[in-house]
Amino acid sequence: MKTMTAAPREALDLSMRPGETIQLQFMDDETRGQFYVKVVGYLPERSLLVTAPASAGRSMLVREGRAVVVRAFTGNHASGFTCTVLKSCTQPYEYLHLSYPSKIEQVKIRKSSRVRTALAVSVHARDAAPEAPGVPAVIRDISVTGAQLLSAAAAGKSGEPVIVRARLPLNTLGDQPVELPALIRNSIEEGDVKSSLWRFRCGVEFQPLDTQTTLVLRAYLFDRAEG
Repeated sequence: MKTMTAAPREALDLSMRPGETIQLQFMDDETRGQFYVKVVGYLPERSLLVTAPASAGRSMLVREGRAVVVRAFTGNHASGFTCTVLKSCTQPYEYLHLSYPSKIEQVKIRKSSRVRTALAVSVHARDAAPEAPGVPAVIRDISVTGAQLLSAAAAGKSGEPVIVRARLPLNTLGDQPVELPALIRNSIEEGDVKSSLWRFRCGVEFQPLDTQTTLVLRAYLFDRAEG
């Protein structure tokens, strides 16, 4: 009699590249906050290898068995899954084996999609001293490529490079400080200049962001879109 065997379940493809930066958030109360680690590699159905998270410049000792939320932003997609720490290794360097996920949640973030907000920021000339005061402004809407700002004073002229400093509130993670390098694409004075608090409207285009800032910005957009 011929024995029937079930076809093996196809393993989920994490689509992560070695060296890619991802977020870790521990689900217990032992360690609060988010941590950025790099992907070492993975073996489907076995484990995901990542560098150990660091705090104050030193690698953390992570207890095995802890539950972790992993978040990654690849291209125009945000993905996330839960797993556990299988093994915490120290040789030849500090890294973790995380359990391979059985389910991955993925959401597409349109590159041009803008979310409405009323986030207080400050705009600084690119070559200004770090302690120099900036122009107070409010972000009216924001995307991964740029933002529209409202301010009482002109933030700059079209074509000028600036730094937009903000604290982006992330769900469960609190405010995350970021510096967004940008170019002013337009600056328009509008409305009744005597009565309007926000008399200038300014459009900025973000310049290439570092990996951590990109992750924080995309996480903020994802939180706002979901909320």
